[in-house]
Amino acid sequence: MNVTALRTLHQTSPFVPFTICLADGRKLFVRHNEFLSIAPSGRVAVLHHDDDTFTMIDVNLVVTVDTGVVTAGMPQSS
Repeated sequence: MNVTALRTLHQTSPFVPFTICLADGRKLFVRHNEFLSIAPSGRVAVLHHDDDTFTMIDVNLVVTVDTGVVTAGMPQSS
């Protein structure tokens, strides 16, 4: 997936939650667009979690992004 597609999902209005799937198998749930920021270069993204931790993401390692129905309480990988 390229950064343009990720930015499009991130900026969609109204926002639709999505899950970022990484090459190492981790799945990162983006609850709201305010929890994700993408560097101007497009190489790195930062996902903030509810517990004030965050995950730095190498955008080149994003394999897919899943949208659709989200189950309540879906865990976030860090």
